[in-house]
Amino acid sequence: MIKKIFLLLMVVLPLSMAAQFGMGKWVTHSRYAIASAQNIVDAGDNVYYLVCNNLYRFNKTTKQQEVLNQSNSLNGLLATGLYYNPDKGVVFVTYDDSNIDIIKSDGSVVNVPDLKNAILYQSKTINDISFAPGKAYVATNFGYLVIDDSSLKVTAQKYLNVPIASVAEIGDMLIVSDIYNAICYGKLNRNYESLGDFIVQTGFPYGKMVPLNNNTFLLGQNDALTRYTITPNQGDTVTFTGTTIEANGPDNIQKTNNGFIANFTAKKYYYTIDGNGNATKVMGGNEMYSCYPKGDGTMWSIGDKGLHSSSNISTYYMPNSISISNAPWWMVYSKPLHKLYLNSTTDNGILGINGVYQMNTYDGSTWINANPTGCSGQGWYSANLAPGDSTDTYYISGRLEGVYKITNNKVVTKWTTSNAPFIARKPALAFDSKGNLWAVHTSAQAANTTPVKVLPKEKLNLPQSSYTTADWITFNVDNVAEYNTFKGSVMAISKMSDIKAVNNGDYGFSVVFWENNSDVTDGIVKRQKSYRSFTRKDGSVFTWTNIFAMTADNKDNMCLGAIEGLIFLDASKVFDDNFTVYQPKELNGITVYCVAIDSLNRKWVGTNGSGIFLLSEDCSTVLNHFTTDNSPLLTNVIYNLCCNTDNNSVFIVTPIGVQQYFSDYTPAAENYNNVFAFPNPVRPNFTGLITISGLMDNSTVIIKDSKGNVVKQLTSTGGLATWDGCDSTGERLPTGSYQVYASQNASVIPNKPFTKIMIIK
Repeated sequence: MIKKIFLLLMVVLPLSMAAQFGMGKWVTHSRYAIASAQNIVDAGDNVYYLVCNNLYRFNKTTKQQEVLNQSNSLNGLLATGLYYNPDKGVVFVTYDDSNIDIIKSDGSVVNVPDLKNAILYQSKTINDISFAPGKAYVATNFGYLVIDDSSLKVTAQKYLNVPIASVAEIGDMLIVSDIYNAICYGKLNRNYESLGDFIVQTGFPYGKMVPLNNNTFLLGQNDALTRYTITPNQGDTVTFTGTTIEANGPDNIQKTNNGFIANFTAKKYYYTIDGNGNATKVMGGNEMYSCYPKGDGTMWSIGDKGLHSSSNISTYYMPNSISISNAPWWMVYSKPLHKLYLNSTTDNGILGINGVYQMNTYDGSTWINANPTGCSGQGWYSANLAPGDSTDTYYISGRLEGVYKITNNKVVTKWTTSNAPFIARKPALAFDSKGNLWAVHTSAQAANTTPVKVLPKEKLNLPQSSYTTADWITFNVDNVAEYNTFKGSVMAISKMSDIKAVNNGDYGFSVVFWENNSDVTDGIVKRQKSYRSFTRKDGSVFTWTNIFAMTADNKDNMCLGAIEGLIFLDASKVFDDNFTVYQPKELNGITVYCVAIDSLNRKWVGTNGSGIFLLSEDCSTVLNHFTTDNSPLLTNVIYNLCCNTDNNSVFIVTPIGVQQYFSDYTPAAENYNNVFAFPNPVRPNFTGLITISGLMDNSTVIIKDSKGNVVKQLTSTGGLATWDGCDSTGERLPTGSYQVYASQNASVIPNKPFTKIMIIK
C-alpha cells in the first residue's frame, strides 16, 4: 500500500498568518517539512500539495500560494489524502474524520460528508481514492463507496466487512484489493454486495492499484512497485503475473502527459512508466514530482527549498510555515528580541524518539529555519535564555552531548565532559535571577559525583578554548541523582528567593529543593530538603508517579505538573516544618504535561487529554477551560505552552499542530516607557492586526505618517491597542515609517513618539 503519513504532523492556515486575528482569536500555524510530504498534484492552473497534513495551493499565473483550510474553503481539519481526477479536473481531499471535499477546477468546493456522518461499528478510515469512467471509488476500512463524478454524490456503499486497500476498473473487470492479502475480482456488469460475490484469490499482496491498459496495472505496496499482467483462463478466472519494478514502496503513483510517474522521495528518485508498464528510473533528488496530464510535460516538484518548476529550476516558492521535520515540542519566548524559539525534541520522558537538531524562530509574521551549525549527537531539549539578554543567544542541552551555547544560529561554546564537571547525559538547565546558569545531572551514574553545578554569569562569555572544569562551581545537594535516568528531568528556580527545585522525571522519585548564598562561587548549600510526597492544605497527602512539568511563576511560587494533577506551592516555604501545597480540585487526577505563566501571573496548564486550563494567579479559580468541544483547539493532548507577553498570546504545541491563542486582556502599564508594536516591520504578506502594547489604561493612540499627518486614532483596552495598518478611510497605508503617540488625555499628545512602525506594502 502507498505509504501513509500518520498524525504526528501539522494542520493548516493561510501563509500570511492565516486570518485576521485579535483578542480571543485562534491561529493555527502550518508546517512544511519535505520528509512528511504526502502528495503533489499538478492540476493545470494550480498545483496542490499536501505536506504535514497541510493542503497548499499554488497559482501558476499569479505565483501566489495559500493554505486551504476551514477558514477559507474546506470542511475538514486534518487533511490526510490528496487525489486527482484528470478527466474531470477535480481534486479530492480526505480527512482523518473520513470527511471528503472535492475541489472543482473553478476553485469551488463540494463537501461529501456521507462517510463522516455514517454510524458504523467498523473503522471508517479512507485508504485510497481511484477513478474510472464516470465514477470515483473510495476504499475504506469496511468496504468502498462509489461517487458519481457528475453529480459528486455517493451512489453506492459496499459493506464488505474487510479493510479495502484499493479498487480499480481494469478492462472489463472490477478488482478489489483487501489488506488480508487477497485480491477479489469479477466482471464489471455484475452487482457486488459481499466478498462472496467476487472471485477471491488469496496470497496476493495488497496495495494501490493503478490501471495502465485493459490488461495491465501497477501495484504500489509498502515495500515494492510491481507491474501485473492479467491473463484470462477458462471460465471467469484469470491469472495475475507480476514483475517487480522496484523493491521499495512508492509514495504515490499518478498519471502524466505521456504515461505515469511513481515517486520515491526519500530514495531521491522517481520512475516514469509508459502505458505498457515499461519503467525508467530517474534520479530526482529529495523531491516529489507531478506533471499535468493534459500539459506539455513540465514537471512541478516539492523539496526542501519549496515548490518549483522544471522550466525554471532556480526559482523556488517556499511557504511561510514551520519547517521542523520531527515533532516540534520545546518553546521559549525572548521578550528583548520579540521572538519565539521552537525546536524539535529527542526522547523526553513522554515521547521516545531520537531527533535531530532543528530550530525555527518566529517574529510574529515570518517563520525562519534557524538550524544551528556545529551540532552533533542525538537531539536536544528545551532552549534557555539568559535574563535580559538582547542577543540572539540560547543555551540548550543535548541528549548525550553536553550543553551548547548558540549565538546567531552557530554553536559558539560546547560544554562536555572535557571542559565541565559533566557526565554524558542530558542536564536539566535553568538560569537564576542573577544570570547564573545551573546544570543538574539527575542520572545516578557512578561517574556522576557532582550532579549540581553552576556557571557564574561573569563566565558565560568566555571563549570556548578557555573553559575548564574549574569554571563550574559544584554543590553538594542530596537525593538529586537517585536513579539512572535523565530524559524527563525538570528544573525550576523561583523568581524572588532563588530557591532551586529539581526532579528526574522518573517513577516516584524525589522533588529536591535547595537554597544557596547569593555568591554562588562559595559552593555552599544553605538549606536543602527533598520530598517523596506533599501534604495538601486540607491535610491529605499528594504522591506522584511521574512529574512532567516544573515552572516558576512571576513571584515566588512554583507549579508542578504530574500524572496525578497540578500542584501549586510557595517556594519560600518549602523548608518549613508545616509546609503544605495546594491542588486545584478541577485538575485532580488529570495528567499535566506543561505549565506556562502569562503577564498577569495566570497559569496556562496543558494536559494529556483534557485540553488547556487557564487558572488564576493562585490557582484557586479556573478562569477558562479550552477543549476541542468548545474551541478551535486541534486536540485535547497538549505537549507544550509558551506565553508571549508582548501581545498576551499563548503558543500551543499539540501532536497534530502548533496553534496560537490571543487572549482577551493585557494589563495596563504604569507609564509609556515600554511601548512596543508587533509585528514590526509589517511585511507585505501580513494580513492580521498590528498589536501595540505597553500602553497605560484607556490610552488615546495617535498614528502619524512621516510628514506628521494623523492617519489613525485608536483607544487602548487595558495596555493594548490593535491596528489593521489602514488609515481612517480603511485604505491600506503605503510603505513607510509610522509614528505612535499615546496619552491618557486625548487633548495632550507628547512631542516625541513612543515607538515607530515600519510598513512594507
